[in-house]
Amino acid sequence: MLIMCNSLKVIGETLKKKRQLSKLSQKTISEATGLDRALISKIETGVFTGSLHKLIRYLDYMGLELTASSKALSFPQFEDLDSHFKEDKE
Repeated sequence: MLIMCNSLKVIGETLKKKRQLSKLSQKTISEATGLDRALISKIETGVFTGSLHKLIRYLDYMGLELTASSKALSFPQFEDLDSHFKEDKE
């Protein structure tokens, strides 16, 4: 089973946008970083499960860094409450 972490998806989307704005191909990134092109694709789609070192190598090449921060608390909106308690209605 493959689970996509939202944080990895955001990181991948950020890298992909920056790569495209820089007019670089995945092949170019692969050759410059020594990472497999398929791995670049997995990182960009948020399904990467490899080593942190490899992810950081791609981030570093693109002039980005990995940082950690506290997650913002998220509360459901009033109109969303029904979906959270749908089994109570059954």
